[in-house]
Amino acid sequence: MPRLTLLLLSTLLFLFPVLLSAQTMVDFASSELKAAERFQDGVDLWHTGNRRTAIVAWEDAVKLNPNLAEAHYNLGVALRDQKILLKKDNCFDHDDVVQCLSAKNHLSRGPAAPLEKALRSLKEATRLNPEHPRAVYMKAVIEGQLERYDHAQLSLAQHLKNVPEDFKGHYLLCVTHRAKAEYRKAISACKRAIAEKQGYVEAVHTLGTIYLTQKQSHQALGSFKEVIRLRPRSQSGWFNLGLAESGSENFIEAINAYKRALDLGPTKGAINLNIGAAYDELEKGSQAIAFTRTARKLFSENREWRQAARANDNLTRFMNKYWGLPEKKPFYLN
Repeated sequence: MPRLTLLLLSTLLFLFPVLLSAQTMVDFASSELKAAERFQDGVDLWHTGNRRTAIVAWEDAVKLNPNLAEAHYNLGVALRDQKILLKKDNCFDHDDVVQCLSAKNHLSRGPAAPLEKALRSLKEATRLNPEHPRAVYMKAVIEGQLERYDHAQLSLAQHLKNVPEDFKGHYLLCVTHRAKAEYRKAISACKRAIAEKQGYVEAVHTLGTIYLTQKQSHQALGSFKEVIRLRPRSQSGWFNLGLAESGSENFIEAINAYKRALDLGPTKGAINLNIGAAYDELEKGSQAIAFTRTARKLFSENREWRQAARANDNLTRFMNKYWGLPEKKPFYLN
């Protein structure tokens, strides 16, 4: 073979992989641009209320560019929000929104698949960018919702190491410790949240409930007085203030707090039951019986049978105590 031909052949063999690599780079750049476009599409769709279509756009974005951390983050947050918004009894109707979203008792008992998918997206976002504070924070939130409190605490510790002034992070750490009955740690975390943000009513409210759980009524009184100072129309704040006053044997003040909770509505059996019990402590039988009857009626109407039975037991005891008469009306009526 002539020398020139050999040289040309070797040159072609040398250039060919370079040409392939260049094409690959062009394709990759094109995918990145398309991913960025789909990412922005998702943002625009989300802000115009097209939530489902926005999720599809972000799913497309991460397929086109698996390294787009912000798309993984948005997808995780969107899937979590979709899970919340699909709930019939959603937290946005509650008196203390953040407390509801963070509380174990208000979590959906349905399939966790959307939350699991959201968590996978956020884990990928934090893998790609370990210092992404919002992604780490949201990962902790979802881990808490899935009741994986140990994982949530690790995520929050990582988040707070990078953003120590984040009051929401300290608050959620408080909530995870409360869920695990680690009350001393919970109190410390809630106090830190309040120190980082003066007037942080959700943290003050949660701190008060922890004090009630620990039967520290005096400390709970201080917390709930602060709650109603910050949010005077909080029915749950007035109700819990009543509990704290009762725990401190301030029964007149407790009744006043419970009645303020009733004024703010809606009327609840638990409030009437507690007013009846407080009147009993003051030896005021007629009022104790009247409010307990109302409590029994409300519990029955709401098919809260266990609470209704408790109200019925109280009523029977009050009838015997004050009037020397058994409660004659049958409890369950057709």
